[in-house]
Amino acid sequence: MLPEDHPGFADPAYRARRDKIASTADAYQKGDLIAAVPYAPEEHEVWQRVSHILQALYPHFACAEYNECFQNFELGDAYIPQLSTVNGKLFDYCFSLAPTAGLVSPREFLEELADSNMLCTQYIRHHSAPEYTPEPDVVHEIFGHAVFFLNEDVRKISRLFGRAAQKASDELLEDLIKVYWHTIEFGVCFEGKEEEESLKAYGAGLLSSIGELSSIRQVPRRNFDIEEMKNTPYDTMNPQPFLFCATDFQQVVRELTAYLRSLL
Repeated sequence: MLPEDHPGFADPAYRARRDKIASTADAYQKGDLIAAVPYAPEEHEVWQRVSHILQALYPHFACAEYNECFQNFELGDAYIPQLSTVNGKLFDYCFSLAPTAGLVSPREFLEELADSNMLCTQYIRHHSAPEYTPEPDVVHEIFGHAVFFLNEDVRKISRLFGRAAQKASDELLEDLIKVYWHTIEFGVCFEGKEEEESLKAYGAGLLSSIGELSSIRQVPRRNFDIEEMKNTPYDTMNPQPFLFCATDFQQVVRELTAYLRSLL
């Protein structure tokens, strides 16, 4: 069910398409070949519009580690790629994507990462709001996450989140998903000097959102602090009111790795 403030709520054709794509994902069983989604021309058009703008923003607002992965991934902008095609690009990196009909529980999502697998939606955001989506869509999954799996540190951290989730109590899992949200989804860091123009995004939610990526330097910031993240709720349906900022990407890798290993 889409909430009433969702861009596609009042569009019955869009809702029907989402239901159809979700039914394809529902039929998937782990280990199956991933069925192709017959995307409509207007859905490919949304992908094209978003892709062109994001690619223009990345040199200015994405961290160097992500930009290197993006160049090497060679992600096409003409058509929405099938998950099986994306998995072909990830094969040599021992990571994969699997379809899911929609949002899953934090535990289910994180635990899959332990097996080098990420659950992904396949529908695309509504054409009326290409700059932002209130929930994960195929743009978010591929631009935000899949591309960055070419980075060894991102793969290792993702697996550590998964292994920690497998051992976590429900209470600890709440901490884990908050830390994941404030870093892997919406983290920023400086690159070089700590100046406005050197502020870059490494979080998937930012890297897949035209509106949020282009405005990261206008959003209030907090210092990178895992203890504070664990006590900071997040809102999935609105742009982030603040962002946790690291001194550089290596601080993110170093402190997340130490925190997650301490839980194992």
